[in-house]
Amino acid sequence: MLKIIAESRNHHSAEAIFEQMKVNFPTISIATVYKTLSLLKELGEVLELAFSSDHNRYDGDRPFPHPDLICIRCKRIIDPDLNGFAELAPIYTPRWR
Repeated sequence: MLKIIAESRNHHSAEAIFEQMKVNFPTISIATVYKTLSLLKELGEVLELAFSSDHNRYDGDRPFPHPDLICIRCKRIIDPDLNGFAELAPIYTPRWR
């Protein structure tokens, strides 16, 4: 399950992960997927993206908190490349430092 999540550029719902898992593990249940996702989340292996009106999505490519761009029309989620922003970091220094 972690391989499916980590190797994908998409942010899958539990249901989409379940459908992919059934290919190789036809006896798997949706409850097992939810329980495993909960454990992976606790271990810090996946990041859960909560949606109020849709299914939650899971990100294992970069499981640490990071910004995601979310289209409110099609619900597509993109991990932006933030490498270019590293150059801006020395420009801003908080006053409280």
